[in-house]
Amino acid sequence: MAHHSRPTPMGRKLMGLLRQVVADDDGQGLPALSHRLLIATPGWATARPYTVYLAPNERGEFLVTCRELPGITTFGEDEEEALAMAEQAIREAVGAPRPSSDFPD
Repeated sequence: MAHHSRPTPMGRKLMGLLRQVVADDDGQGLPALSHRLLIATPGWATARPYTVYLAPNERGEFLVTCRELPGITTFGEDEEEALAMAEQAIREAVGAPRPSSDFPD
């Protein structure tokens, strides 16, 4: 009987990242990044996870899409801005309030 080992969570994440490749205009592969954002969503008892994909272009900007909300598309000039824009777009789409840290004191 053959023994099949299961990949660790980190191994599964790495394999998922290796499978995600997008092509630029020249057909060259650029790696896409994926992130899970936990957002408090109305109607859910706990924060709901949303998977966002960041696809870099040749200028270093990121196009962002969301697996759970296919109509969401945004971008950012760098990874940090792209994630912030994704969170904002998801919050607006699902009617979630902004985190209290966004409000000035």
